[in-house]
Amino acid sequence: RLDYPLTPLVPQAAYWAARTYFDLGKPELACRWLTEGIAAARDLEMQNQLGYLNQRCATVRAAGGADTTRPPDTTGAKPPAAAPDTARRPGPPPPPPAEQPEPPADQPVRFRVQVSAVATPGAADDAADRVEQLGYPAVIVRERGLYKVRAGAFATRGEAQAAIARLKAGLGGSPFVVAEP
Repeated sequence: RLDYPLTPLVPQAAYWAARTYFDLGKPELACRWLTEGIAAARDLEMQNQLGYLNQRCATVRAAGGADTTRPPDTTGAKPPAAAPDTARRPGPPPPPPAEQPEPPADQPVRFRVQVSAVATPGAADDAADRVEQLGYPAVIVRERGLYKVRAGAFATRGEAQAAIARLKAGLGGSPFVVAEP
């Protein structure tokens, strides 16, 4: 983590470090790793995996555990006192999304793009927030024990299919078109 702070593998490293620290009985360190991994994760599936493990951190925070907003220092190395942290600074923000209007009342919503299927309502809310940041309306549907996050409100399959590339670029994962009754 310290040698290669710009690596895209930080979320995966955070996942395995957190699992290891939970197994070793050091939840404070696990939660610090999860905080860093969630901040760096760009792939929706990795965000879901880290978010699932992060649920265990609620008890650590409630018990007055260590500050989990700071990444762990497991190497013993001390960072320079006044060095600017440019490695973790995000790039320029994306351009504001074009608002997608709902179809007219005479055109029923028949298609949406499913972007996520998660086990907890909190993870579904997070995914829905990211969908709305991209400018699409989001709905959460509970099916077969999962919370399915769907984007958009499209009258035709072609319109929904055209939105997949933008959703995949913004969220990662494997979004797909679903027909609604």
